[in-house]
Amino acid sequence: MNHFNKRTNELQPYVVSSRGIEIDDDWLVLDWNESTIRIEDYLKIKLEKFINKGDLNFYGDVDCTDLKRNLHNALGISESFVTFFNGSDSALNICFETLLEPGDKVLTIEPEYSQVSTFIHMKGGIKSSFLLTSIDKPSIDDLNRSLNGIKVFYFSNPNNPIGFYFTIDEIESMLVSNPTVMFLVDEAYFEFSNSSAVDLIPKYSNLIIFRTFSKAFGLAGIRLGYIISTNHNISMINKVRNGKEVNSVAQFCASVLLQNFETIKLRIQELLNTRDWFFNQVRVLPNFEVFPSKTNFLLLKHNLCKEIILVLRQNKILVRDRSSMHLLENCFRISIGTKVEMERVLQVLKQF
Repeated sequence: MNHFNKRTNELQPYVVSSRGIEIDDDWLVLDWNESTIRIEDYLKIKLEKFINKGDLNFYGDVDCTDLKRNLHNALGISESFVTFFNGSDSALNICFETLLEPGDKVLTIEPEYSQVSTFIHMKGGIKSSFLLTSIDKPSIDDLNRSLNGIKVFYFSNPNNPIGFYFTIDEIESMLVSNPTVMFLVDEAYFEFSNSSAVDLIPKYSNLIIFRTFSKAFGLAGIRLGYIISTNHNISMINKVRNGKEVNSVAQFCASVLLQNFETIKLRIQELLNTRDWFFNQVRVLPNFEVFPSKTNFLLLKHNLCKEIILVLRQNKILVRDRSSMHLLENCFRISIGTKVEMERVLQVLKQF
């Protein structure tokens, strides 16, 4: 007997690339856009003291009070505009739950971060795809025409997996032209683009921004994300959000890094320098195409895409095959690691 509901039976699962049990410290894991830099010693020392206090038998602060204050001090975001989640995926899932009625239409740009397809489907929403015709951002006029009859517009900014981004002015023009559409802007990579729509929050009630500590902050293992929106939107979402959503270890680690935000900014700048160096190295390789990016990854194209991915794995380097996505035939995505790590990748690519 099939005990699962119709939506679950119809669902095409979100597939995470396999790493396998053989992965150890000799491998370069450049497939999920994590930071390859391990947490700094000062965080390790403070985390050890925090754990030794022995308070892990209690739930974390349901209001994330210290975390909100530290976020405000580091990034200047009003504490009343923020609420935290066990990862930005959880934030997206709960937001779709608060917004969608069965049959509501959600627009996404394709190719796009595909995990949201699961959330939309399981809430009874209908996903409508704006299919790119070239590996570049679409025109705002074309997007506006596609937003007719749409309830929610989700897009990552910068885009994952390509890396282009919309400017604040472009986003604002869409908000003004489509006041009945709720815009979900996923800023998972905003730290690498130096661009954010956060200043638009006080002006527009149809905007929710999503962010994560998994990329620039290097805390993917603790699962922490947050949304930024108007007081009303935050209060509505918090009606659905579980108060125990964020664990105490995650709150503590993120607070410590926010208190040392200058260190994080130095880490980001080092990565950007490496990304630009690697881009320039690959772009002159015969038969390779590499696309400009405002993220911590680059999208590469080569006719021997599958073979390259296999040889990289044989050299203990993992990258993400994106060749099955719309418009991305023969494409694979590489997270940017340290200069030494990317030199190791480059030596393999030069074989082709």
